[in-house]
Amino acid sequence: MSEIVLASASPRRLELLKYLLPDFKVIPSNVDEKLIDGEEPRNTVIRLASEKARSVFDSHKKVTIGADTIVVLENKILGKPKDAQDAIRILTALRNRSHSVITGVAIVNANGKLAAKATQTELEFRDYSTAEMESYVATGDPMDKAGAYAIQQPQFHPAKRITGCYFNVVGLPLCTLGEMLRDAGVSLNIKKPSQVPDFCLLSKECPISAA
Repeated sequence: MSEIVLASASPRRLELLKYLLPDFKVIPSNVDEKLIDGEEPRNTVIRLASEKARSVFDSHKKVTIGADTIVVLENKILGKPKDAQDAIRILTALRNRSHSVITGVAIVNANGKLAAKATQTELEFRDYSTAEMESYVATGDPMDKAGAYAIQQPQFHPAKRITGCYFNVVGLPLCTLGEMLRDAGVSLNIKKPSQVPDFCLLSKECPISAA
């Protein structure tokens, strides 16, 4: 049985974690991802990631990783769309504007000690057409995603500029997570992505850039 647990059902996070760890177990948490009025977005993702990691650790007593990602426009959190019409509304609000993606990552180590950090990436979206939005929404891809988009989607390319970690926008900031895993005493087995986008700003300390 793997000694590392990912407390997430996200297939995107599962694939990203494979770049750092060859072997881990996926046990989704049942934490209610509720928002608290007036809570700062960075505090929101740290709280939720921590609750996810802690809830799974308490049941399985293995090193556990929790994560939560939000899209923030003018300090307002944009959740997952309720339906196709809501997805169009969200994408229209993001069109030709800048916004932030913030991911909270929490790790509970083998001794039960929790550490959590938030990573923020800034994005500027292009002025895509209504027809492009409608075509993308019709694929169903936006419906389970905060902000109603996937930055890695091969046809709909909404971003014209990204400042910060690209992988953070996908759902798991590998630089931050790699450093946190090392601090938790976990040995990494890094597999570098075949293509790292030019707009992914990898720090010198990033385990991916050092691979």
